[in-house]
Amino acid sequence: MKIIEPKQSAVALEITRKRYLMTDSRGRVVETVGEMLWRVAKHITKFEEDKKITEAFYERMVTKKFVCSGKAMFEAGNPGGIGQLAACFVLPIEDSIDSIFKTLGEAAVIHKNNGGTGFNFSKIRPHGDKVKNVLNAASGPVDFIKAFSAALSKILQGAKRQGGNIAILNADHPDIEEFIKMKAEDGTIKNFNVSVGATDEFMKAVRLKKMWRLVNPRNKEVVKQIRANKLFALICEFAWKTADPGMAFLDRMERDNPTPTLGKLEATNPCITGDALIATECGLMEFVKAYENYHNPGRLGLLVDRRAVGREGVEIKPSLQVLYQGVKEVYQLETKSGFRLKATGNHKIMTEDGWKELSQIKAGERVLIQASAGQFSQTKQLPFVWENQLTGKNGRKYHLNLPTRWSKELGVFLGWLVGDGFIRQKYAILAFGSKKLAEQKYFARLLQRWYPSTMIRQPTERTTQIVCHSQFVADYAMQFGVLAVKSAEKRVPKTIFTAPKETVIGFLQGLFGADGTIGFVKDKSSYMRLSSKSRLLLTDVQLLLLNLGIKARIYNRSRPPRRNLFPAYQTADDQIRQYGSDGKLWELEISKDSVIKFLDEVGFLFDRHEEKIKKLLDKSYYSTRFTDEVLAVTPFGKEPVYDVTEPETHSFIANGFVVHNCGEIPLLPYESCNLGSINLSLHVKNEKVDWEDLKKTVKIGVRFLDNMIEVNNYPLEQIKRMVKDGNRRIGLGVMGFSHMLYKLGIAYNSEAGVKLAGELAQFIRTEADKESERLGRERGNFGNYDVSIFAKNGRPRRNCATTMIAPTGTISMFADCSSGIEPVFSLSTTRRTFFEDSGKNSSTKEIIVNDPIYQEYKNKYDQEVFVTAQEIGWRWHVKIQAAWQKYFDNS
Repeated sequence: MKIIEPKQSAVALEITRKRYLMTDSRGRVVETVGEMLWRVAKHITKFEEDKKITEAFYERMVTKKFVCSGKAMFEAGNPGGIGQLAACFVLPIEDSIDSIFKTLGEAAVIHKNNGGTGFNFSKIRPHGDKVKNVLNAASGPVDFIKAFSAALSKILQGAKRQGGNIAILNADHPDIEEFIKMKAEDGTIKNFNVSVGATDEFMKAVRLKKMWRLVNPRNKEVVKQIRANKLFALICEFAWKTADPGMAFLDRMERDNPTPTLGKLEATNPCITGDALIATECGLMEFVKAYENYHNPGRLGLLVDRRAVGREGVEIKPSLQVLYQGVKEVYQLETKSGFRLKATGNHKIMTEDGWKELSQIKAGERVLIQASAGQFSQTKQLPFVWENQLTGKNGRKYHLNLPTRWSKELGVFLGWLVGDGFIRQKYAILAFGSKKLAEQKYFARLLQRWYPSTMIRQPTERTTQIVCHSQFVADYAMQFGVLAVKSAEKRVPKTIFTAPKETVIGFLQGLFGADGTIGFVKDKSSYMRLSSKSRLLLTDVQLLLLNLGIKARIYNRSRPPRRNLFPAYQTADDQIRQYGSDGKLWELEISKDSVIKFLDEVGFLFDRHEEKIKKLLDKSYYSTRFTDEVLAVTPFGKEPVYDVTEPETHSFIANGFVVHNCGEIPLLPYESCNLGSINLSLHVKNEKVDWEDLKKTVKIGVRFLDNMIEVNNYPLEQIKRMVKDGNRRIGLGVMGFSHMLYKLGIAYNSEAGVKLAGELAQFIRTEADKESERLGRERGNFGNYDVSIFAKNGRPRRNCATTMIAPTGTISMFADCSSGIEPVFSLSTTRRTFFEDSGKNSSTKEIIVNDPIYQEYKNKYDQEVFVTAQEIGWRWHVKIQAAWQKYFDNS
């Protein structure tokens, strides 16, 4: 292969010699720029069988149409290097001395290997907080950031290229004001960029000028309140003074994170108890069951209420993992309609005023409940295996015809059994009042078909019973979750919650047929009611109805106890019984337009209520509000709690409430940046964008960066597992955008400039994703594919993310083009180069540099095309960034 020397300016060549070329033991450069680029291309393709790929990589780099990261240019194939090609890494920090200094040690290893590091210090307790019950003992995150800065700066002194750091502190941390000001105070922090971690909730509070709570991460107690807009003004003030802090928009990052649950979630995560029913693509699932089925990890479709993101309706979104989070203190939220939920105090609930932590919600506030019908299981298969050929203890053979698949009539049977029936170890009984002859005949035919030995008996003049004297029938009912308990302890069988819709409807028809009533009063309220001694049964029914889009309210109708209230009757064991009443009674009431929804979705099996139903259908009704007033929030002891993450709306539905998802990690621990950039200014032909050549560069860039992951030498085993074996995240970026605009005659601060930015971003993202899919077919999907958002559509994918906007400071100088997507700083600049010899003698050389593209095109276009950073209003900066970020994965 013939080595080609790229054309470079004097400044670019000086930077390349200082940073990227190999030297001998005396510091003398021993390779040319062309040789360096060939070294890189050979190393990155050393496992490729087709050597034409090496030549293709080399051609794009030597023409400077694609430039890899500075790390890769120095390290790739360099026998004097260490083979670490990635630019930066994210490391986790917990609130303990062991964790803090373990992370510092890992950071030191990374810096030793020429990497940069990013940290979120938000888990560390604030300055002056308790440590093991000793007051004013905690140093706080700012002091630890200074310690990290001091330690890592010592390692950087000997590096060929200095590694950088970023520190994030979330906007609700008690030390946030000190953090914002820290770089302006003593100048000791020089190798860290700092950013405030801002959530959507914080930005909304800024707009509304609301009070903002600063919360101790150790115990979630509110330490202080400050006006959100004043805190934002402080961020702006010091950003102008020191160029720090920046802002990291955590919720926005999380929305675009394709694998947000990988890695350890925060120990202080908000959580919900295991008995909560979460709305899923297969009905209502107990949280503990969701954990048992999906913790390893897997995809569970969650029902989300789109009001959580300012839209209407509900839809299914994929979750990524369900996690058990231990035993924690919980609170119970109860509303006036009787909805209940137990969760940790810091779990956020959607209220009419936005997200609020459970412990901060007050009686009288209104919370959102599921606004539309959800989904149900599509499988007819029962949740257990049932064989109808049975053998008794006496060796006798029995043949039953009990259903082996879900059906509506199976649901009707289970509903009546729960409502007006009971089971014991050796029998199951359905009971009927004297007016329910049609119902009695229906169930008699049904059960005699299933169990031919079914008997009918009349223990009193007003009561008829259908009796199945069979341990097998009783066992069958118990398999569904029917309980052999007293009336006050009855529940909806657990399997009904994840049964098909027709079975759920059948169950409700059976239950309302047994214990339901219709109330009609002309020109007044009309309703359906279900009565029970079991509050828990009605709570279960309330959630089944809500998943059908029907809101109901539970009332306490209890009264004083009464004796001998009912006539004596003969039991199945031929005993004479007579009962009174303890007075306990609950009623579930369906009213407003939920009455019509009930009649449309559920209805009644028989025509006993036909006349009343006709009248109900002729009425007009008030609309149902899918919000509810809070009755109380009370401490409820300790219980096992669980997490789930939904990466798009960050919400799900639990016990009918719209709740925030539990896991929120803006960056994954132990991930790294694998970067390369396309020089857009060299993809212009005849004063137009050369889209075909750009497509070729995108394809080469994606393959190059995926190869870089394969050949990299990782500084920590955890990083290798996450990067190479896990996500394979790459960041194909751009530079030279402003120079491209100069060549095309388009002003940066123009609608045409914004339009082109969006077109380029969309094109690059689309082509990069296509190439990642092609590589997925060729080489296999990235390791964490099955728990990613891509698993849903089943299309192959080599990388969890492909595109990134990076600053490209030094490599854009190498390529003699404008930096990243930023405007040209100045058309003429003075560059100062600092020199230091081994004797610590230093000198500075100044070079005046005129922008080469401006010099070439200044006579071709009007002067307003050649705007610079100082001449562009801030709105145009934001518009350009937004146009790019709309399509790119990261920045």
